[in-house]
Amino acid sequence: MCNKLGLTGRYLLAFILMLVIPFMSINLITNKVYSNLLLKASSEKTLQSMEQISRSIEEELMRLITAEVIITDETNHDLIDMVTDWHRTTDSFSKLSLGRAIDSKLSYLFNYRNDIETVIFFFKEQGNYYYRNALSIDEKVIREMSWYQECANDSGQVKVIGNLRSITGNPSDLSIDGTTDKYVLAIAISPKISRYRGDIEVVYLALRLNLFDKIFSGLKYSPSGEFLIIDATGNIIVSESSELLGKKAKNCLFLNDDFTTSPTSYLTEIDGVKKFIATYPVSKTNWNIVKIIDYQILTADVERVSRFSLLIYTLIIFLFSAFSVLFFTDLINPINNLIKKMKKVENGEFDVYVGKKGNGEIQRLSNSFNEMVRKIERLIAERDLKEKLRNKAELEALQYQINPHFIFNTLNSIRLMAMVSKVESIKNVSEAFMRILSATLGGEGSVVTVETEIQTVKNYVYLMKVRYGDKFSVEYEIDNQIKHLKMTKMLLQPIIENAIFHGVSELERKGKILIKGYLLDGNLVFKVSDNGKGMTQTQIKTLFEQEFQDKKGFTKIGIANVNKRIKLNHGENYGITIDSQLGEYTIVEILLPAINQSGGENSISSIDC
Repeated sequence: MCNKLGLTGRYLLAFILMLVIPFMSINLITNKVYSNLLLKASSEKTLQSMEQISRSIEEELMRLITAEVIITDETNHDLIDMVTDWHRTTDSFSKLSLGRAIDSKLSYLFNYRNDIETVIFFFKEQGNYYYRNALSIDEKVIREMSWYQECANDSGQVKVIGNLRSITGNPSDLSIDGTTDKYVLAIAISPKISRYRGDIEVVYLALRLNLFDKIFSGLKYSPSGEFLIIDATGNIIVSESSELLGKKAKNCLFLNDDFTTSPTSYLTEIDGVKKFIATYPVSKTNWNIVKIIDYQILTADVERVSRFSLLIYTLIIFLFSAFSVLFFTDLINPINNLIKKMKKVENGEFDVYVGKKGNGEIQRLSNSFNEMVRKIERLIAERDLKEKLRNKAELEALQYQINPHFIFNTLNSIRLMAMVSKVESIKNVSEAFMRILSATLGGEGSVVTVETEIQTVKNYVYLMKVRYGDKFSVEYEIDNQIKHLKMTKMLLQPIIENAIFHGVSELERKGKILIKGYLLDGNLVFKVSDNGKGMTQTQIKTLFEQEFQDKKGFTKIGIANVNKRIKLNHGENYGITIDSQLGEYTIVEILLPAINQSGGENSISSIDC
């Protein structure tokens, strides 16, 4: 898939895979970790606040319980005596005096508090004495309440009633049915004083809920949310919402009522909204303080940071994408242009040129491409020129003309032999002549085996010996390993011809020609040596001139032509070298590549000359 994408696409894909996705993943992981840390920190601080609330409630309750106990304490029974006397007397004036004394005594006991709603002394069977606020509902209903029954049956034990609808109030606070919407925190006790037991059955004390307002307002840390206090029965006794007071927490808030005796916190859903819940028990009351916080509010800072980070990442991606488009437009356009030019060169169009556009690297690439195309053009031109020269040399090698003088001499020899009636010799000469003509003019191609080339030389030498007799001898030292190798035909004959005509034919002594063939360092080497009259350096130089051609030979092909054909076919490292000493010897060495018949590593199957 990546191969189908352009450079820009691959770059952007790599950017997304290596930067964007890791950054996004890190952001998500960081937010998750930060949320957990924030949740843990908030849980710890919330529980600390709730612990503070619990201690404050316990302290307040202890003060109330202490006051309640003082009221009913047997060792300090002045107040109880006065209430009992008030209940027993029938004199109105005495009742009034005792009432004032009782109120004064209670005011003294609670002079440090302004949240006392009422203090009521319930007498056995019926009747009561109240301090501050009188009963607003029927006394019989109160006496049938569970808290009243439990308290009356367990004398000497303070009963923390908790938060309940007030049983007292001003007429203006009452509804039509005589009830009130005011909630109070109440405690009650049945005095354990035997001699007064017959008169006072229960002492009831109620506090206004501003007690909790005071406690909550003193918190050092209180994240947004709702504080609740739930009693042992699962009822909500303290809440900022009056609609929740007195209701079961399990029913209205879907909270479990099986609270633990140790602080805890957890996440849950209430009405489909994720909430953070923390609970803290209040000892000696079986109450639980509950803090409910919206999870979104709790993690609002994290969400803001996350959104800000996402905005930053988006901005970075946008800026980087814009930069990439601008950068790669400047980079890709010249590259695409270069690719188009390359396709033209691939199709054989070399008249292309890449303009000077793009940055430094692209410009250098364009310059290199232009230089490469120019070099290819030059190489092709050189190749074409070499091909033309090779073809020309081939034509010169194949389209040669047989020297009429040579044919005349040969035919004259045949005539002389016929005169002496040596028929077998005539036959041999004729066959040798036919074989050499077949080798030179035949259509087998321009490449023959070494063995075939040597046979052609032998036929030619036979004809020369017919002409010159025993004036010279020829020896062959050809390595059997090279006979199967391939070579360009008619390379040795001009060399042998030159050795006969210019070497040994004019000697007074018998001439000797030695032809060697062997392998040397992976190359094919032929050496043709004679003991003829030799040559000067000037004569050697003349042999290598293209214009020089022997008019006496079997063909008009000279050594220069042979040397040129070798170099055109095999390169400048191959060719002919001549070593000669005037009046003594001449050695001609031919260096060729070793080419096997199967067209191996150095095959010349492409040679056409």
